[in-house]
Amino acid sequence: VAFARPDSRMTDAGSWKAAERRQHRAAMSRLIRESAGSYDYLIELDKIPQLQNQNNATYYENDLVHYKQPAHDLIAAAIKAKIPNP
Repeated sequence: VAFARPDSRMTDAGSWKAAERRQHRAAMSRLIRESAGSYDYLIELDKIPQLQNQNNATYYENDLVHYKQPAHDLIAAAIKAKIPNP
């Protein structure tokens, strides 16, 4: 199982490395998607609408990176929808 995460999640958006990190994250997601045939399942977290805004305190911790339980519940639902008997 491979997971592709949203690319916009950055805690240091103002730093000089932020753009570079976004590029690396986008490249990693692209590589995961391009090799999706190598995996049994691809769970695309960036396709879960509620996880698109890292400023949403319902789903993200204060560091804007780590998920809260409601986000984990959404991810679990996405896994269950994709994998018949996880």
